[in-house]
Amino acid sequence: MKRQIWVGWICAIGVLFLAYWRGEFRELGIAFAIGSVSGLFLDFVGTKRLRYWEYTRYRFFSLKYFVVVVPSWGVLGGLTNLLWNLMGSLQPWLILLILTCAFLLFWEGLNLRTRTWKYYAPGWLVVAGWFPLVFVFRVAFLVFR
Repeated sequence: MKRQIWVGWICAIGVLFLAYWRGEFRELGIAFAIGSVSGLFLDFVGTKRLRYWEYTRYRFFSLKYFVVVVPSWGVLGGLTNLLWNLMGSLQPWLILLILTCAFLLFWEGLNLRTRTWKYYAPGWLVVAGWFPLVFVFRVAFLVFR
């Protein structure tokens, strides 16, 4: 669990640095809130209704869940939109492809090492599910900013 928390802190500090460097603290706050709320909703649907995955160390709606998992969703939302803004000169479909592949490799690769969550859905659905995740984080950000 210590490894997970350190990775989370490193990601959060990296996102804060990127926001500072780009002058996008307001945007980061909005994207973080969207990521946190969206992640909570996705966890409810994915873990409780569809049972596609579960967190091995954090029971849904426990204090640890709200301290570790929900902010992680926020960091993902912030990172999605900060990097999207950084790559803004590219075509939107290409940004979606790059970010989805990068996040899939990073977060799922990290999960292979830490085993923070366990999937019950088929592998193709896990991979395919990253595309709408990144897309929804971006569209929600554009709507609410």
